[in-house]
Amino acid sequence: MSDYYEILGLQRNATDTQLKQAYRKLAFQYHPDKSKDDASIAIFRDLSSAYAILSNPKKRAIYDTYGLDGLNGLDGGADKVDPLKLFRSLFNVDFTRDLNENYYYYSDFDHYSENRDYPKGTLYEIECTLDDLYNGTQKQFFIKNDHHSGGYIINIRAGSRVGEYILVRRSDQDEDLIIALKEIPHTIYKRKGDDLYREYILSLSEALCGFQITIDHFGEPLTLSYDGIVKPNSLFRVCDQGMPLKIKNTLSLGNHENNESDRGDLILDLYIAFPEALELSNDQTQNLCELLGQSRRAKNNDPNNDPKDQAKDQVIDIYYYKNKEDVVKEMLDEEENESGSCLQQ
Repeated sequence: MSDYYEILGLQRNATDTQLKQAYRKLAFQYHPDKSKDDASIAIFRDLSSAYAILSNPKKRAIYDTYGLDGLNGLDGGADKVDPLKLFRSLFNVDFTRDLNENYYYYSDFDHYSENRDYPKGTLYEIECTLDDLYNGTQKQFFIKNDHHSGGYIINIRAGSRVGEYILVRRSDQDEDLIIALKEIPHTIYKRKGDDLYREYILSLSEALCGFQITIDHFGEPLTLSYDGIVKPNSLFRVCDQGMPLKIKNTLSLGNHENNESDRGDLILDLYIAFPEALELSNDQTQNLCELLGQSRRAKNNDPNNDPKDQAKDQVIDIYYYKNKEDVVKEMLDEEENESGSCLQQ
């Protein structure tokens, strides 16, 4: 086999972008569905092997230093590459159809922005769970209507999001097919950009003394530790545990500028579960106050208090009313209803 750089027509200092551009151009040219002769198929296979190695920083460094022989000692370095699978994973269309089936492969959703005219055509929505978008998945479906008839297999890359679509170009007589993502709400996580949010309830002792917790993070255990005091209404950031960045430099609560991270962040919204009742003796209460570094407020019915002071003050009991968040929600709902009434008038 020739030198990998020569196969792609590149210099050894080629950037990742140049690698991908060169592979894309040549892979489309020598794809088996366009050039069916044995020589073209061999070139297509070599192109895939070259790109698979050079696009991997670790393998590229070994190849640059020791050549192909150096990769043989690397775990997985000499594995055979599936050229068609690599092609599908990188680009928006694969010409290949399954034998005896009318299925077309598409992949790599484009991100819609206000600066781009939204394409016109027949809209078809694909439902995806957040797990699908976190790990990447493949969806298969069949369409049959006045404009479209056929099966499709969509490769959805990890990190894809709502607002992205695949545009399937049709003939001049037929409408284009627009395949859009529809995300099914997750029971635990909420997504904002490339960051993930989830709530977690701590005990009062964990909030005061620090904690080590293990959460299920999309099928993988994630152990988190914190030694300080957790105050109410606190958000904590776990770096690089958010959504995969399908497109670099996307928005995230964490500032990823000048950072090689390929993921957003996980944001923990920590709630503190206070005990419903706490029965302590006077000594225990005093010890607890000393541990917390706080003085105990004297009660008017404390026998150590001056009886004259007790007579001066009237003691009024107070009772639990409502959760503050519920009250704020009620106020917002009232404001929204009042605004709607004004508009109707």
